[in-house]
Amino acid sequence: MTYIYAYTKDNKAYVGKTINLKQRKVDHKRRFDGWDYQVIDSIDSFNKSQWKPLESCWITAYEEGGYEMVNKNRGGGGQEKASEETKAKLSAAAKGKPKSEEHKANMCKPKSEEHVAKVIAAKRGKPNPKIAVALKGRVISEEWKAKISTTKRGKPNPKVAAALKGRVISEETKAKMSASITKWWAEQKLRKGI
Repeated sequence: MTYIYAYTKDNKAYVGKTINLKQRKVDHKRRFDGWDYQVIDSIDSFNKSQWKPLESCWITAYEEGGYEMVNKNRGGGGQEKASEETKAKLSAAAKGKPKSEEHKANMCKPKSEEHVAKVIAAKRGKPNPKIAVALKGRVISEEWKAKISTTKRGKPNPKVAAALKGRVISEETKAKMSASITKWWAEQKLRKGI
């Protein structure tokens, strides 16, 4: 579900979209503190080609209602393609500013293996919040589940293997694990009507 929401104050308005209303309100707390907030529409799709026109339509509706929009673009998130006028301004602002030879050399230089390794190490184990939000509530099709299962089948999980290395499981624990798995499978069969 993609939600279209609006913040209004006096004659100003901001229209946006989100798939996580709670998180988006937190993100906007400082910027729109004291503004009125409301969810104005929703669409059962994550597809940009379907929600972007809806967001743009609401931006137009608020403009026609006399509101001054504080949106940076016409809907769809992020900076839209810069106009020729903006490109010219940016070019003029950058011209004449000296750049050192070292700066010029580093701009397009391929990164060393050491640098790449440091970046990977810094990111390893940290979940990407954008991906987590995008996948929250997503329904995985049976076909997709089967593909995931097929690719992982027969491959041990290295984290689990390292944690269990050298561990001796008692017969009592094995029996409890077996009973638990048997019960879980029985519940799954009942739920799916097998």
